[in-house]
Amino acid sequence: MKNYFNQKLIYPFLMSIFLFVSCSEHNNEISSFDGNSSLKIASIDNLININENKLQGDPRDCCGSILQDHIDQKNLTFPEISNSDTGLYAIRDNVLSKGIRGQKYIKAYYELSSKVKNEPIKYIELTQLSSLLPGIFDAYNKFNNPNYNGVIVNTQLRDKAVNYLRLYKSKRIADKRYQDLLTALIDDIRLLANKNKGQVKQFLQ
Repeated sequence: MKNYFNQKLIYPFLMSIFLFVSCSEHNNEISSFDGNSSLKIASIDNLININENKLQGDPRDCCGSILQDHIDQKNLTFPEISNSDTGLYAIRDNVLSKGIRGQKYIKAYYELSSKVKNEPIKYIELTQLSSLLPGIFDAYNKFNNPNYNGVIVNTQLRDKAVNYLRLYKSKRIADKRYQDLLTALIDDIRLLANKNKGQVKQFLQ
């Protein structure tokens, strides 16, 4: 169960990086595209060193598994969440792991997961994630479609992603590292709104 739901909390975060959102809680301009819409610097680059061997956070503490355990223990029904493991593993293995920056987001996931593993679970976390996942997979399918080169994200998906991320910004307010990681995710997400598939691929390299 631990590995199973590993993806389901923060891989939506990471897909948010990959796919979502034109707005941010900050007007941080560290990350920017140049005039040719190629990425200069991503905010996550300032926080995660891909060459550092030590993993900040234990994969066994993944928040996703905790959410799934909560669903099981409470006899709740969220089929979008419970059936999403294969697709979310595919996002990790086929998209994020292929580039240096994508790997940084995977490392960020494990660190964030370990930080929120003991936080109370709110029902809204489950409802929002359940609502967000279908849009994530639709965007992933567009990304994998060799005949599609357009924008990956629509306004509805953007708004759902922002709302979901803000749930986690409301946790661990005093933890600067945690807040900085989420801010970096949001700032980087903002860059990808209305970018085409080629630009997203370039971003994750």
